[in-house]
Amino acid sequence: MESDWNARGDMAQTERLREWLESQNSVLSFWMDRLVEDGNADMLTRLEGHQRELEGLLGQLS
Repeated sequence: MESDWNARGDMAQTERLREWLESQNSVLSFWMDRLVEDGNADMLTRLEGHQRELEGLLGQLS
């Protein structure tokens, strides 16, 4: 029974982490759109790298 509870806790923790990563990805997308409008290529490149890392983490959680 105890291992059952631990498994559920791990699943819930993974789900919360996935949701948090997805929200961070959404925030990055918002700011990246603004940077495109402003023509800030340097910062856009940096945020694209962060977004790729977030997407990689999301892929590992799937």
